[in-house]
Amino acid sequence: MEEQSKEPETIPGEKFGHLKRQYEPQREESGRVLRESGVDPATPEFRKARAKVARKLLEKTFEGEIDSLTKILNRKGFERRLQEESSRAERYGHRLTLLFLDLNEFKTINDTKGHAEGDRLLQQFASILREQSRASDVVARWGGDEFVVLFPEINMDQGQLVWERFSKIFSSRNLSVSAGLTEVDPDNVEDSLKKADQAMFEAKEVSKKLGKSHLKTAY
Repeated sequence: MEEQSKEPETIPGEKFGHLKRQYEPQREESGRVLRESGVDPATPEFRKARAKVARKLLEKTFEGEIDSLTKILNRKGFERRLQEESSRAERYGHRLTLLFLDLNEFKTINDTKGHAEGDRLLQQFASILREQSRASDVVARWGGDEFVVLFPEINMDQGQLVWERFSKIFSSRNLSVSAGLTEVDPDNVEDSLKKADQAMFEAKEVSKKLGKSHLKTAY
């Protein structure tokens, strides 16, 4: 039997923080390869090598799915995870909620303060979303100044509570954000994406009038 390590084996770095379920199969495969190569499973060297090989395999598997600026999932990576979570929600009868977010006045910031400041703002915003989300949530940059968060096993009412928590953080950082919230229909994922996107667009119109963050829900 393999000896238990006193130090917890780390999962991939921050940019793979939302891929824990994908990491485990890579970890098992790495252990099999190392055992077949004659490395003793009871040694610390085995555990360190297994973690290192697993991370390399994971990076290769999901190459091209990480946004280079914000280090969270990009649209390609998100769409893959959305399909996975939709299938899982349908299989187990779980709820799945989707939140689209858009940074208000981002173009103005880019134009007046420069692209470097715009990039810094995008990185800051991505960090807020990642830090305020659960490990099981899927955080991604949809494109430009639009972001998306997928909440497994959360319904619309719970999603609105999450938004309220997000909104307080945004306000404390002087960020104005428009957002659209909807529940994902596993049988029509594309329609759910369109509903969330349209809700976000409508929220943006209200945000312009109010001069502050606003959420629009789409049932």
